[in-house]
Amino acid sequence: MVPYHSHSSLKQYMPQKPIKIGFKVWVRADSTNGYISQFQVYTRKETSSTEKGLGSLVVKDLTATIQHSNHHVYCDNFSQVFSYSLTFYLLEYMHVAP
Repeated sequence: MVPYHSHSSLKQYMPQKPIKIGFKVWVRADSTNGYISQFQVYTRKETSSTEKGLGSLVVKDLTATIQHSNHHVYCDNFSQVFSYSLTFYLLEYMHVAP
């Protein structure tokens, strides 16, 4: 969460988080230095995708540019419930060992 208290339609309220009001942002970062290489701001858009679960969509979007490369993908508990399609996607495109 990025803190923000002014007016915006993208602002979220999450009472369980330390930062309760702000923008919800997903980030792909380098684990060695913490530099952000890609991010996504949650916009509440409805998607026409058949994919179930926001976590699966976010993981696929953030890993789309690093397919077939030697990267390790770590996810927090937001995407802990992997769908079958996300599992097969990671196995096929990210060379994850089962």
